[in-house]
Amino acid sequence: MEASGIVQAERFYRRPVIPLTVAFMVGIALGAEAPGYSFWALALFLACGFGTARCLARRQPAAVHPLLLFMAVGYLSLQAWVDPRFPANHVSCFVDSGPWRIVGVVDARPLEFESRTQFVLRAERLQSGAEVQTVTGLLRVTATGETVVVHQGDRVALHGRIRSIRNFNNPGGFDFKRSMAYREIWASATVKGAELDLLEKQVESGMLGAIDRMRSTIAGLIDQAGLGPEAEVLKALVMGDQSGIAPGIRLAFTRTGTSHILAISGLHITIVASIAFALFRWFLGWIPIMLRQAWTHKGAALLTLAPITLYALIAGFSPSTQRSLIMVAVFLTAFLAERETDLLNTLALAALAILCVQPAALFSVSFQLSFAAVLSIVWVFERMQLRRSAAPSDFDGRIVQIRRSLLTFFGVSLAATWGTLPLGVHYFNNVSFVGLLANCIAIPLMGYFAVAAGLLGTLLAALSTPTAVVCYQIGGLVVSQSMVIMEWMAQWPYAAGRTVSLSILEIILFYLVSWAAFHLFTGRSRTISSSNTLVNASPACDPRAVPPAPRWPGCKRFQAIQRAVRSRNAVWAVLILSLTAAGLDAGCWVYQRFWRQDLRVTMIDVGQGSAVLIEFPGGGTALVDGGGFADSAAFDVGGRVVAPLLWHRKIATIDTLILTHPNSDHVNGLVFVADNFQVRALWTNGESRPIAGYEALMQTAARRGIAVPDFAEIPRESMAWGARVEVMYPPVDFLQRRQIERWRRNENNNSLVIRVSLGDVSVLIPGDIMRPAEEDLVATAGNRIKSTVLIAPHHGSRSSSSEVFLGATAPAAVLVSSSGRSGGGMPHPQVLERFERQGVRVYRTDRNGAIHLATDGRQLSITSFMGSN
Repeated sequence: MEASGIVQAERFYRRPVIPLTVAFMVGIALGAEAPGYSFWALALFLACGFGTARCLARRQPAAVHPLLLFMAVGYLSLQAWVDPRFPANHVSCFVDSGPWRIVGVVDARPLEFESRTQFVLRAERLQSGAEVQTVTGLLRVTATGETVVVHQGDRVALHGRIRSIRNFNNPGGFDFKRSMAYREIWASATVKGAELDLLEKQVESGMLGAIDRMRSTIAGLIDQAGLGPEAEVLKALVMGDQSGIAPGIRLAFTRTGTSHILAISGLHITIVASIAFALFRWFLGWIPIMLRQAWTHKGAALLTLAPITLYALIAGFSPSTQRSLIMVAVFLTAFLAERETDLLNTLALAALAILCVQPAALFSVSFQLSFAAVLSIVWVFERMQLRRSAAPSDFDGRIVQIRRSLLTFFGVSLAATWGTLPLGVHYFNNVSFVGLLANCIAIPLMGYFAVAAGLLGTLLAALSTPTAVVCYQIGGLVVSQSMVIMEWMAQWPYAAGRTVSLSILEIILFYLVSWAAFHLFTGRSRTISSSNTLVNASPACDPRAVPPAPRWPGCKRFQAIQRAVRSRNAVWAVLILSLTAAGLDAGCWVYQRFWRQDLRVTMIDVGQGSAVLIEFPGGGTALVDGGGFADSAAFDVGGRVVAPLLWHRKIATIDTLILTHPNSDHVNGLVFVADNFQVRALWTNGESRPIAGYEALMQTAARRGIAVPDFAEIPRESMAWGARVEVMYPPVDFLQRRQIERWRRNENNNSLVIRVSLGDVSVLIPGDIMRPAEEDLVATAGNRIKSTVLIAPHHGSRSSSSEVFLGATAPAAVLVSSSGRSGGGMPHPQVLERFERQGVRVYRTDRNGAIHLATDGRQLSITSFMGSN
């Protein structure tokens, strides 16, 4: 029994870093999902540490104790971010207070956008009149409009309120609050540019300040090169600055699946490392002592650490760049080992090193994509076991070698693309069908030639500015030609497509099916040939030479064959079970989308705005408004809030978009939906408004061929998949009456009022109508506006939800879409008191998150994303 345990432990730890790294990752994941159990994790750490030490002292196998030990360490390593303990003077203790005069030092390189500047401020003190508070902690600052230019290390002062970090709490949404917590930021402030004052420059520059100044110098030299739009792409490749890339260029790279080239990651560090390694190896090959000591490869690996570190510093030394540097550095230092390196074990060691320094990196998209790509490449080529023949000397041999190199490069691209496919779908909901071909073009041109030219110019800048500018011009020329190719490929009709989101279970099933299928595909011929070789190679294992029993079952080679067969059977079992689970998962989603017979209404949390998703029995969908901020360039609610919820629900088609009225907090989010989903029709009240969001929506509808009927052509009452849809307001001739009823015919009072019902349950969606329109609606519709659920008009403002209107609708529940920011009056306390007097249950998106209604026509259930009311 003991021997069996030793054998199992040896098998388990054949690659010891892999299980330990996986255990560490599991601990981090548990720490994120179930924080606050540090005491029990510490107890587990001590117990497993003692158990591991005892096993080592007794020289006994220890397979379980080390795994639990690393899992406990992983759990504890994340608690400082997910379950923090703040001092009394931490800036997060002053949220929702102020206004203050906030003084602090810019802690990281500011990000500049078209209409705003964002930076992290290390707060030092708060001032309000004679009151002065010395504080600590980081603050995320957004300065809008024209502002003074600030750099890392500058001491600044700003006037504003300190706000808590807020999420848009929707299923499938991005957890922005936790993302900021992983950066040790728990509070924010938004100020106008005129309210930001520069007090002192470079008071705490240090190494990062010097890096920032060096980056500014490089950016200035690239601007001197006289390049066009390619200058911004070259800045992204050389120094990691993507802020100046035009949206059209970014879209072209996204559609061709090459947008990862614009963000400095493990790919760029690896490319720089490969170029530097080849040059250093060639140089050291001319030194006799290095040849005699067989130190050309080891010396080249050590010397390569310098240029990749320099490149990481030029790139801004962001957390993602640091992770990439650590990963490549671990691989390079592996060359110092005297024996052959196990790439999978080395990859796990790199991941473990990164997670020890930055535990929250596990949840970083760049970390996941980088390691998924490298792991796929390493595992695929290990399975394929590419045979390398001796270097050919004739011309035909060189042709074969070139062909093999091209196939290897193609295989690397294919493996990386396939390995990152489910993660790309999960995070970006985009699949490029030309990505494999585009990467085979873009990576050599931009990843090698453009980056090499840019880095050469950076190195020569201190010696000769004209020479550096020439290098940047050469790099810009390569980038320009690459952009032409990418933009041409992006215009292909089926270059890319939007997809629904994959769940965590579906991602796991994708990898299991891919692993099992490829394992069986690459293992069959090898198993057969190996078994034949083993049987024929040993007379002791030949059944014709010895009796079948007992020598045959005891043959070690035969036992190896039996283990291979059992392993193959296990892989078949994994494949069958995974495919079965995938089929059940697909069937579940098909039922949820198309076969159910209930009506579902979801009020999406879009902050200060409105967006309501209607899912009809049988799978039909409608989206009433899309939320939106005044400046979609600063934050696109449609792309970053509404669309992720739709994709999470496996919704790729919207039958009808309904715009209640052309205000930015209702229309701006619809533009992205109209452009990225299959939309059949767009309903509006026909009232136009010269704002960017409305004009963009109508232009998108015309370009995409979306039907936009006149308001008079929209049916006032219709049946949609078994549910009744009624357009109750405004009157058909409201545009003609607008001239004589100016006191009531403003944009809010002209909102479309939609009532959707199934059986005895109904929901009224009144847009932003105010008291005059409410009275008009009650007078014209009478009892027909009575509804089970009312969405509060105008976000619960004091100008709406009158007593008369509430009495006519007589709702059992009211849903309020609001950001909950103090001072906005939405919802207004008087309106909330009015709801309370009516005995109405109130749900608010600022407190409950997304609110979901489901009814079969008789019973109604209301649930919220936050699970509280």
